[in-house]
This record gives sequence, C-alpha cells and structure tokens, in this order.
Amino acid sequence: MIGHDELGVNGKLPVIPSGDFASFGEATTAMGLFQVCEIVLQLRGEAGARQVKDAKVGLGATQGLGANGAATILKI
Repeated sequence: MIGHDELGVNGKLPVIPSGDFASFGEATTAMGLFQVCEIVLQLRGEAGARQVKDAKVGLGATQGLGANGAATILKI
C-alpha cells in the first residue's frame, strides 16, 4: 500500500503536483488542456516547484457529465 507521503512531488508515485481541479476549477475541457500543458512542462523539466524528478511519463484524465471524459498519456 502506498502512503500519502509517497504521492507527493518527491514521492515514489507523484500524483497531481499541480493541484488539479482543487486548485484550478472544474471546467472539464479547459482542465484537459491544462493537464496536457502540465505534463509537457513536467517532461521538459520546466515545472518549477511542482517538478517531478526525472519525469518520463504523464497521465491526465477528466470526467464530465454523462459519458464525457478523456485521458491523455504522454511519455519521452
């Protein structure tokens, strides 16, 4: 089982280093675009204080009303 400290930016499995919906609102389409931008910044090593060390793959997912949803996986 993975503990809370392992999900942080410097943890074994970093999750949502940007804060995601909790920090930026719930506009599903805009959030999907934001997630792609955040993943690109992470993979380039340009995410500043949110940077995940040696990021090689990123996953973004959104879920709207009904069956409206999307997932994006980017890797280098």
